[in-house]
Amino acid sequence: MIIENVLIPKDLLIDVIKLTSLIEGLSLDERAEVLCKSIEARVWAKVDAMVRREKFTQYKTAAVGSDGREQLRHEYLNCADVGDDWRTKTEHLP
Repeated sequence: MIIENVLIPKDLLIDVIKLTSLIEGLSLDERAEVLCKSIEARVWAKVDAMVRREKFTQYKTAAVGSDGREQLRHEYLNCADVGDDWRTKTEHLP
């Protein structure tokens, strides 16, 4: 999966800029650690969202009625943390 452009929230970009300013001055204090943890959590959340979107796209673009589509549907549901109580055995088609 190659992604050339990724949109990120404006406040995340601002935090990245702040972090680079702090690192350049080597003043890694408590503020820098908090900022690093915040950025790391938000970047991983973005990566998770990208993976979920990729799984969803693969599932929705697979041939209707194929075993591969059903497998991709289960992969997406697993990735999206959809509980068994909310799942159907097979896809409901209109």
